[in-house]
Amino acid sequence: MSPLPPASFDGAREELEAVLASHLFTRAPSLKRMFRFICERTLLGDVASIKEYTVAVEALGRPADFNPKRDPIVRVEAHRLRKRLATYYATEGASHPIRIALEPGQYVPRFETLAPQRETPLPPPAAPRRSWRSPLVATAAALLLTLALWPLASSWSTHVRAASLRQDAAADGVHLLAGIPSGQAVDPEGNFWSHDSFFHGGTAVTLSGVSYGFTSPARFWTERRGDFSYDIPLKPGAYQLRLSFSPPPRTSGAVPGFRVLLNDAPLMDRLDPPPAPCDPAAPVERVFSNVHPSPDGQLHLHFQPVSSPAWVNAIEIVPQPGAQPMPIRLLAKSSPYIDAAGRLWSADRHFCGGTLVNRHQSVYASHTDPNLFSGERWGAFAYQIPAAPGRYRLTLRFSESWFGPTLAGLGGPGSRIFDVFLAGRPLIRNLDVFTTAGGSLRPVELSFPHLQPDPAGEFLLQFIPQKNNASLNSIELVPETI
Repeated sequence: MSPLPPASFDGAREELEAVLASHLFTRAPSLKRMFRFICERTLLGDVASIKEYTVAVEALGRPADFNPKRDPIVRVEAHRLRKRLATYYATEGASHPIRIALEPGQYVPRFETLAPQRETPLPPPAAPRRSWRSPLVATAAALLLTLALWPLASSWSTHVRAASLRQDAAADGVHLLAGIPSGQAVDPEGNFWSHDSFFHGGTAVTLSGVSYGFTSPARFWTERRGDFSYDIPLKPGAYQLRLSFSPPPRTSGAVPGFRVLLNDAPLMDRLDPPPAPCDPAAPVERVFSNVHPSPDGQLHLHFQPVSSPAWVNAIEIVPQPGAQPMPIRLLAKSSPYIDAAGRLWSADRHFCGGTLVNRHQSVYASHTDPNLFSGERWGAFAYQIPAAPGRYRLTLRFSESWFGPTLAGLGGPGSRIFDVFLAGRPLIRNLDVFTTAGGSLRPVELSFPHLQPDPAGEFLLQFIPQKNNASLNSIELVPETI
């Protein structure tokens, strides 16, 4: 067997899902979480973060004070994982062209391809390839090459579809990078963003990179512009639709005049730039729930100019369980986290201002999930969180991990005081986390029901210091049952 070339990202992802769907893993949730964690980090090129501590805390739900010398859980689970992988590839996975191996003493998986049989005609000589150990570098190089050859790709056929894009959208959904003629990108949640497909009309445009508080800045590097449409095949069912737009122009003061039609019905009649407390040129995202394909099995989107050209940077369509909008969970950490209940917490995003830091000394033994408090954004900062229309319960989590008689900041009551505003109105006044919690390293959870996004389709949260810096550990927006 040979190392998997970077060009086979789609096959690697398919193999990961195939292994997880095996009966060998259906009743082993901890093994599934660990296997998905180490494989997706490897696919992201972030192998440096695959260590015994991070696997225990971020994949297996161990507390932030986990000590691998006292708790061998990761080594035990890795041994179990190796045995099940061996069984899988000796039985139902024996014919798979891609295999995932975990060597003894290692936590970083190895993706391999089976050598071709002797009677199989040899392929033509391939160009030199980068090592599988650097997939992120290879992906970035492919993207830069795509942009450099952009003029040659202007006639990309609308009928050519990405091999990695599943037409049924039954599990992972559809993720399209508008304007990219080839290649793909992967975000921290492990979603593969395909090149532009299923479109008719419009012009592909290359932009300068934008990374304002987003974990997937690649979605704002290109766009499709003009008068155009997308006809995206989907299985019957309800979906959540997310449209991403590069910053709208603000020089003239006029609102960009274009509309979006969904299955020939109005979806958006203008792109209102949201209030931007930090960056006046922030990208815009709009979220819509309970979206269904038309009877012909396709979701039809028409971007129609009115007083200005229409444009879009990325289209995301994911299956929506239930009638309510999907919950939004953000963790003040640089990587996603799956909690013990199997809920995904996205890495920190939609922010402006402040500084991200890990608080490894946090204990919170009294809380059911200490990991919700082990990352922190501090300073003067804001979040602009796009959400589908509806009513939500907002939960903010805080902990005092700096000030306290035994901590680095010393002090105690009154050392940190700040306000929280929602859509420009006070939500919390003079919050002293230390006093509210009764000490440092203790959790505070404050919930606010019956909240709705602003007219721009966002929750704008501002954290304003009064004494020293504001701080935050996590944000949760859960739709309320109507």
